[in-house]
Parts: sequence; C-alpha cells; structure tokens
Amino acid sequence: KYSTKVNHTMTTIIAAIEKEIVYSRQTRDYDLFITIDNQREYIGSAPNHHEAEERCNAYVFQYLTDTHTHETAAELLMQEAA
Repeated sequence: KYSTKVNHTMTTIIAAIEKEIVYSRQTRDYDLFITIDNQREYIGSAPNHHEAEERCNAYVFQYLTDTHTHETAAELLMQEAA
C-alpha cells in the first residue's frame, strides 16, 4: 500500500487530497484511489506502480486545475518532476 497526502490551502478553502495505490493480487494490477476531503473514489487501475503513480498525479493535477488552483497544480507538477 502506498499513499501520499497533499494539503492545499487557498484563502479559506482547504482541500485534503490523499493518493492511494494498492496492489491487487486478484487482478495483478494496481488500483488507484483518490480521497478528497474524506471522500474516497476509485479512479482506475494500472499495470505497474509507475503508471499508477503517474495517473494519480495527473488526476490530482487536473482536480487542482479545475478548481482554479493553478499555482498549487504547478507546484505539485514541479515537485513530482524533481
């Protein structure tokens, strides 16, 4: 099990985002879950851990972009590239 927490703060809006990657022995894939403000959502599966991590990061980046938090999305992208 792998999880990463990203806390985002903008004025008075706080979104707690948790990325979770869980290996499924049954399907031999990695299941992806995103939790935003305690609401856990299955977002898909990936054949390997690297791709699973990329998909989770892309999902979080898109979420932050869609919620008008472009600066945080850009910071997250830069952190993941490092």
